[in-house]
Amino acid sequence: METTEPLKTDRWQHVVVTYDGSRVATGVNVYVDGQPVQLRVLVDELNQDFAAKLQPFVIGTGGPGPRYSGRLDELRVYGRVLSADEAECWQRFLPIDAIATLPATSRTPVQARKLAECFLDQHAPAPIAGVRSELFQLEQQKLKLEQSIPTTMVMQEMPRRGHVCVVER
Repeated sequence: METTEPLKTDRWQHVVVTYDGSRVATGVNVYVDGQPVQLRVLVDELNQDFAAKLQPFVIGTGGPGPRYSGRLDELRVYGRVLSADEAECWQRFLPIDAIATLPATSRTPVQARKLAECFLDQHAPAPIAGVRSELFQLEQQKLKLEQSIPTTMVMQEMPRRGHVCVVER
C-alpha cells in the first residue's frame, strides 16, 4: 500500500497511519499534515493472523524498495485507532505549549481539540482517564463484535428460486 502522492522530501511533514484491525486494506488510513490522503493498494496482505511473534517493531523497512533514510521526531504508537479528528489535531504546526498560551477565543478548532486531547492523554484526573480508557476498550469490543458477525447476501437468480451465500469475514 502506498500514498498516491509522494511525501515532500525537503521539509518536515506530520504523518499518521491508522489501522482498524479489520484485516482488509480499506481499514488503513493515512493522514499527512492532518489531512486524509488517497491510498493505492498494491497487495492486500492484511488478511493474516497478527499475533505477536516476538519480532522487533521496525519502521522504514520490509519491502523490496529502498529503506527509509530520513529522520523521525516525536514518534507515537497507540494501542487503538485514532479518529480523523485526532489525526488532524496531532499535526505539528504549533506546539502544545504555544497553543496553551493563546487566549481560548483565539484558538482554532483544531488547536482547541489538540489542547483537549493533550489534557485527556496526559493530565486528566483519574476518574476521567478511567472513563476514557473504558470507552476505548468498549469501542474495540464493538469493532471485534461487528467483525465476528458473518455477512449474508441474498440474491434472486430466477423467479421462485433464491440463492443464499454466507461470507465469513
